Amino acid sequence: FPNPFNNFINLYYSQQQADTRVTVRLLDVSGRLILIKDLGIRGKGQYMERLDLGNAQLNHGVYFLQVLSEGKAVKTIKLMKN
Repeated sequence: FPNPFNNFINLYYSQQQADTRVTVRLLDVSGRLILIKDLGIRGKGQYMERLDLGNAQLNHGVYFLQVLSEGKAVKTIKLMKN
């Protein structure tokens, strides 16, 4: 959240496996990679990450945020940019 977003996204997620590398990717509607952020090795638990997108100079429209665990997409979220 928020969705639609402006300059940042707050991402809440649960990690089910211990000691797993978590990465997030932001893609535009054509599948082009806009941003990738390595969140590091995470243990079991719940986490909150704030992704600052102010420097990305994003156009208004639809984007997809993917959460990856050990390089495999585990969740994709559709977002709208104001």
